[in-house]
Amino acid sequence: MKYSKFIKRAAVLLLAGVMCISVCGCGKSKEEKEKEKGIDPFSQANVQVTFEGNYPFSTVTFTPEELKLAGTKIAEFTIDKQSGVKTGDEVIVTATVTPEGKQKGYRDSTKKFPVENVSSYVTKLDEIPSETMDKMKKQAEDVFTADAADWKNDDECQTTFDGMEFLGCYFQLHKPVSDGTVPAPCNKVMLAYKISMTITAFKRGGDGETFETGSYDFYVVYCYNDLIIMPDGTLSVALDKGYKENGRFETDYGWYDFWDAEFFVCDGWKDIDSMFNDEIASHADQFEYESTVNG
Repeated sequence: MKYSKFIKRAAVLLLAGVMCISVCGCGKSKEEKEKEKGIDPFSQANVQVTFEGNYPFSTVTFTPEELKLAGTKIAEFTIDKQSGVKTGDEVIVTATVTPEGKQKGYRDSTKKFPVENVSSYVTKLDEIPSETMDKMKKQAEDVFTADAADWKNDDECQTTFDGMEFLGCYFQLHKPVSDGTVPAPCNKVMLAYKISMTITAFKRGGDGETFETGSYDFYVVYCYNDLIIMPDGTLSVALDKGYKENGRFETDYGWYDFWDAEFFVCDGWKDIDSMFNDEIASHADQFEYESTVNG
């Protein structure tokens, strides 16, 4: 009987000890637990990460590059990305502790920094909102219509603007440059159109006395550089900076200028292949491109 009471008492004491250990363990603060693992270098190093530029040509800088205490190097800091970041990304800084630092109780650690307030260059056509594209198209069409109003139209040569057709867009994104500088332009959108016209004048190879009439379709582009998506998601494009970038060819219709024949010149390309070669293919070493041009 005495032996049974002894066993019960021992069991009670053992259970109480286990509960005490458990309660003590749960009561440790976060700081105490972290101290048992080692000192986090980030708790003593003022690591700052800053972002500059626009994606994909954005850059990342951070300080410090190492942590020293009393002249002893404790830890070095490295970062996983130093360029090409955009809003919503994260960069990770790693603290690598030296053997001397570990002897002083420090431990390896990492810290994440969110990328904020970094604008992005448009990198593909579908990033351009339809309402912005409509504004760019309207401006291009207004310019081409105004140009047609200035075509030669007199007793020597009559011209008629028969309309225009939107064919789609070329888009170029500049490739990274070897010296790390930001290229210009970083991106370029080209709105491609077919212009239709009729000319009445003397025809090349004709009798030089009888007016003849011919029709021409030619191709033009209207360009915008450096379209940027702001941190709030809105797109920024300088509509007032749009410009024409057209080829130039001579038609077969003209007039006499004293003793020489002069022929009407179109500011454009005779065919789409010529336009593509001049605007896209000849710059393939500098730009990646995308096209929605039909025809």
